[in-house]
Amino acid sequence: MKYKDTDIQWLGKIPEHWKLDRIKDKTINVVGGDWGSDPESESKGENIVVLRVSDLDDIYFSYDDLTIRKIKESSIKNRKINENCLIIEKSGGGEKQLVGRVGYPKELSVDAISSNFMAKIEFDNSVDLRFVNYMFSSLYTSKLNFPFVQQTTGIQNLNVGYYLTTKVAFPPKKEQIAIANYLDKACERIDKIVKIKEMQLQNMDANTESLINEFVTGKKTLKAHKEYKTSNIEWLGDIPKSWDLKRLFNICYFIRGNSSFKKDELLDEGKYVALQYGKTYKVDEVNEEFKFYVNENFYKSSQVVNYGDVIFVSTSETLEDLGHSVFYNRNDIGLIGGEQILIKPKNTILDGKYLFYTTRVFGKELKKYATGLKVFRFDTYDLKNIYVPIPPIEEQKAIAKQLDESIAKTEKIKTIIQKQIKTLKNYRKSLIHECVTGKKQVVAQTPIS
Repeated sequence: MKYKDTDIQWLGKIPEHWKLDRIKDKTINVVGGDWGSDPESESKGENIVVLRVSDLDDIYFSYDDLTIRKIKESSIKNRKINENCLIIEKSGGGEKQLVGRVGYPKELSVDAISSNFMAKIEFDNSVDLRFVNYMFSSLYTSKLNFPFVQQTTGIQNLNVGYYLTTKVAFPPKKEQIAIANYLDKACERIDKIVKIKEMQLQNMDANTESLINEFVTGKKTLKAHKEYKTSNIEWLGDIPKSWDLKRLFNICYFIRGNSSFKKDELLDEGKYVALQYGKTYKVDEVNEEFKFYVNENFYKSSQVVNYGDVIFVSTSETLEDLGHSVFYNRNDIGLIGGEQILIKPKNTILDGKYLFYTTRVFGKELKKYATGLKVFRFDTYDLKNIYVPIPPIEEQKAIAKQLDESIAKTEKIKTIIQKQIKTLKNYRKSLIHECVTGKKQVVAQTPIS
């Protein structure tokens, strides 16, 4: 196959029979979406499905959780999604995600429009929508949309009109269809493998949580226990007879993060590690006036504390994560924010690492004390009154050591699988780019007469 230069960096050379054109020259119109009003409101209009940015699943839409909104009838006509359109995200994005994703409303079986954060791009019959969708995917992963993005008040806005002036390469429609067919099959195979590996990661996490639960509740032990006793605690059940039950209040110190600072709380200088909502940041030195400089992502309403074996517990979580954001650090200086509680063993009857694993289990118990709608909070008082199982100290240390070793082995395997997933996803992106720029030749099949 002969190639020609395009003088366009991201395209490079393309097959000689492919044509350069602006995306907009293949479009009929571009119409922004509408959010309308609550479907139960008394305002005039028709209840209709509205596709949201959150419904975008890679380059297609998911219809698992469709949203119904009341839209004025005059607003529906030009916005209704049809078989000749793609939907582009024109507002949104985030710190780690650039605005401008495009999705194909494949096999949409209901009348729908897009939300006001999106726009419908309708194409003429000279292009195959699946091919164009893959082309947009390549543009997005190559960040070709970045020059057309404006940032205002934390929201990214894509100038769709200018973005559509981008020049791309179009093969004949028959070849577009062949490329789309090839990519559909290839991406489906890759996605299946990725899904299997992601399920492996989920299963490994579930197995880890199950293993921690079994050891902490005494269902799995490192020494033989002949006798058990009832704990009268639902999440614990029966425990070995030699184990004690203690309230956290009686065996731990509690420090809640706040914005108050005292000179004697700053016990050391140098480099610090700060934990906030489970994220770890490097923090600069504390100076002579006991001021501290923190990473810009770290909240300044924090407290400096000295600790040995401590556990950080977040008191504000989503429903799914409630009680699970528990983090362990040892022999260092930390900063904690107002949404976190630091727990430290009072004496030698409690091993810090064993306590860490225990908190990962009883976290679910805190749900019954939680308040809030989307973000749930629980009070320090509720945490203090939770009873935990206390094996003899040597058994605690043995359990913690066994869990450390088992989890370390699991994490090594997880790292390998995560790298495999990343490689597969990168290969998928590369394959799409090669196909839509003509670097990989896909021959259109001649129908058998």
